[in-house]
This record gives sequence, structure tokens and C-alpha cells, in this order.
Amino acid sequence: MLLCWLVLTELVLGGGGRWMSMGPLSPRMILFGLVQLTVLYQLISGKWNWKIPFLPFLAVFFGITTFSALWGWQQGASLTAVFTDVKPLLFWANLAFFAYVFSDLSQLSNLRFLFKWTTFGLAVSYLALLLFWQLNWIDAEKMYRHLALNEEFSFRGNLGFMYKGFVFLPVGMFFWLQEKGYRKYFVLLLLYLAVLFTFTRGFWAILFFIHIFYTLVYRPGKWVNWVAAAFMLVSVYAAGLYVASQPKAYFKGQEAGEILNNAEKLQQSLSQTEKEISGAFKQGFEHREASILDRFIQIRQVAEATTPLSLVMGHGFGHGIASRPVHMEITYLEVFHKQGLAGLGLWIWLFLALVKRFYIAIGRKIRAVDASSDSFVFFASACFMFGISCLNPFINAPMGLGMLALSLIVLEKLSQQKETAL
Repeated sequence: MLLCWLVLTELVLGGGGRWMSMGPLSPRMILFGLVQLTVLYQLISGKWNWKIPFLPFLAVFFGITTFSALWGWQQGASLTAVFTDVKPLLFWANLAFFAYVFSDLSQLSNLRFLFKWTTFGLAVSYLALLLFWQLNWIDAEKMYRHLALNEEFSFRGNLGFMYKGFVFLPVGMFFWLQEKGYRKYFVLLLLYLAVLFTFTRGFWAILFFIHIFYTLVYRPGKWVNWVAAAFMLVSVYAAGLYVASQPKAYFKGQEAGEILNNAEKLQQSLSQTEKEISGAFKQGFEHREASILDRFIQIRQVAEATTPLSLVMGHGFGHGIASRPVHMEITYLEVFHKQGLAGLGLWIWLFLALVKRFYIAIGRKIRAVDASSDSFVFFASACFMFGISCLNPFINAPMGLGMLALSLIVLEKLSQQKETAL
């Protein structure tokens, strides 16, 4: 049990898993190895008498993954490039371990506790750091120089930064909805402000969409939900005005001129509509606009590389595009390019499996969903991971895979419990 909580704590707090790496190894890799050894030992010794749920999905997932790896290698990709694509997907093997630990719902309260307080710690730490930063109590430029080479962090000029582990902040908000009393509103505000001040458009947009969808479908008459929606709109507008009013403040070494020139070069190859869309999201920073432009470039290059054969099976792992030789910003674009419709079909299958179990868990009554219920919290967390992966690579990385695995297992148990009760 201790191993499970270490794995989940590292998953939430450890970001992409590399910022505390020790040479070729990282805590996440070590924990992954311990999990697989534990599963193997318990199975061989016969101490675990259980069936792996979703065995067909696991078999198809690793079958397609193996095929895509061999196909990419056969098409000329290096083994290093192929393994770079395959390595994060191996985290899905932890599904068997999670299924055993959460074979019943007795550990659910501990799981809630972990997600609530680790995300609370992330939010408080970031907001405190941001406050000290703006008060000049810490040397922000020195911090930037220390973290700039680490791929876990992306700085928003001299305003703040994005850490990959912050993807769990919105997830933490779902879990805090289960808290009783007024304390939860204070914590929810802290978590929301932490999300807002990362200046990450995708986090806010997916969170706002989930909130509006839930309000319109399930609680249209609840005024506090509409107040929250209005607050989100006002706050993001105010944050946008604040960012736009600030000078283009870059740290030494961020090479603002190079970033600006890159955006201008990208602009030259896009249509007027694409330029207007990218400009609407620039948030006052040229390199933020460039990130939108870059996504259009990626879409175009994937479309140009598509053939009748790759449409079905992709180009294989290890094959990127000119602007993104390894990973692409849009997860589903990368899946399509490397695994074709077969790969996309796998994620559609997983999403439909989650929908089915969520539908059963709520008693097949669409209007009977409560935001504080476990079924809603885990389904919303999974939906957030699917949604944010339209903009950033998460569901094909341990952070997204871990959340999807937990959601699938918990919703499976909740749906079984509901069917038994009926």
C-alpha cells in the first residue's frame, strides 16, 4: 500500500517525472520498476488471486503499441527515437497494480485525501512563490536561470511560470467539491487562482467548459454556479488586461528578439484566418502567439505527410515532422501521425468505456449527477485529461495515463456497486 501512495504522490507532484532525475534514472522510473517487480512476484507466488480488469483493452493497447514500434523501426526510425515514444506509454502497465490496490472502495477515502492535499500544497506553494517573486523577495532571474534548462518549467516572461505538475490543479478542484462546509470555497479559490496565474489558456478553457456544461445540463437553477461562471470570465479578462498592459519583460537569456522573429517567420506561411486566431490568444507575449502559430504548422505538416496507408496505421513510432521531430503539442495529432486511425480508435474506445461506466454508476439517470459524487469527480478528471490533450501532450504521458487508469478502475467499481444495488 505504501508503494501505491508513493507512486501517486510522485505522479501528482513530480510533473513530467524528470526534474529530480539522477543520471539516467528518475524517481518515477524507479517506482515504476518496483511496481512491476511487485506485480510479477505476487503473480508468480500466487499471493494475488485476482483478474486483471479491462484485459481486452490492455491487450489491444500493447498490441498496437508493439506494432507501431516495429513499424516505425522498419520504416527507418532509430531504436532511440522509437523508445522515446514508447517509454511514457509503458506507464499504462500500472493499471494492473492500481486495480489490485483499489479492488474495492475501501481505499477511496485515502485516494481523495491524497489528491486534495497534494494539489492544495501545489497551489499554496506556487502562489507564495509568485508573491515573493513580485515583491522582489527572491531573485526571479536567478530562479529562471536555474530552471530554464529543465523541460518541466515554462516561464511566462517575468509574470509567472507553468510547471507540468500543475495539470493536477484543476483535478484537485473536482476533489475539493466533495468537501463539506465553507472551507472548500476558500481552497477552491486558491486552486483557481493558481490555475489562472499560470497563464495557461488551455487549463482555464477546459475547466470553464466543464463547469458550464455541468451547470447547463445538471444545475441550471443553481445561482452559485452562475456566479462562479461570471467570476471566471471576469477574472480571466482582468488577467488578460494585466498581461497586455505589462512591458514585454523577458529574462536575460530568453532572447525576446529571437522569439519575436520566430513568430514573424511563422506568420508568413499561414492564412489570414490562422493569423487572426493565433493573434487572439497571444496574451501580450509574442512567444505565446508563436505557440499557436506552431500548432497550425504542425497540423499542416501532418496533413501533407498523410498517405492512404498512414491514414490507417500511421508512420510508426520514432517518426515526427519537421517542426516537431519528437512530440507534438496536440496529442491526437501525434497519435494520428504515428498510429493512424487505429491509434485514435484506441483512445475513443477508452473514452467510451469511461462514459459507459459513468452512466451506470449514476444509475442510468442523466439528470441525477451530483458534483460531489465520486462518479462525477473521477469522470470529470478523466474528461479534463482528454480535453487538455487537445492542446498539450498529457494522455500519452504518465500524468494523463495515471489519472485515466484510476478513473477507469474507480468508475468500474462504482458501476458494479450500483448494478448490485439495483
